[in-house]
Amino acid sequence: MLTAKKLKAMLQELISLKDVGCTYDFKERFSVGLETLEVLDFVKVIRSRIPKCDDHCVRYNDCDWIPFFEERKSVAKFKLTKAGLALADMLESNLDENSLLQLLQKEISSTQITDLILSQFLEDQELSIVQLISIIKEQSNLQLNIIRSTIRDVLDLLESLKLLKIEQGTLFSVV
Repeated sequence: MLTAKKLKAMLQELISLKDVGCTYDFKERFSVGLETLEVLDFVKVIRSRIPKCDDHCVRYNDCDWIPFFEERKSVAKFKLTKAGLALADMLESNLDENSLLQLLQKEISSTQITDLILSQFLEDQELSIVQLISIIKEQSNLQLNIIRSTIRDVLDLLESLKLLKIEQGTLFSVV
């Protein structure tokens, strides 16, 4: 479950790892893969000049994924985008819980995926997750497997930021 506090911790961890992270590592430690942060435009997959694990990973000597990376190139390593780096910098200050919530509400609301999700409530006050997935598939360039693997975390984040409410698979607007 992605929450405001967990997002802050993930971004701070990326900074400590020289702005490079492995989705497998983050999935194990935070229960959220970096694909979710990619959907939010805070990280992007590294497709060329993929850094060696020992250049950035503190778990290098204890990682089960090393053979996978040595075997072939992977799309499992991500780096911060300008927006992700800017947000991570803003989160460096000691914010109280209310200030953290307000900052993240503002920053997350301006992402493409959040704008697409929240704009659906202009006509309806409720929406099923199945309907939302269909809408995102039609109106974005995201592939279905990415939508399916990240949508729950994105929705959990939006709910933790009090931008929407989820009850039994139905989304409700709160803004």
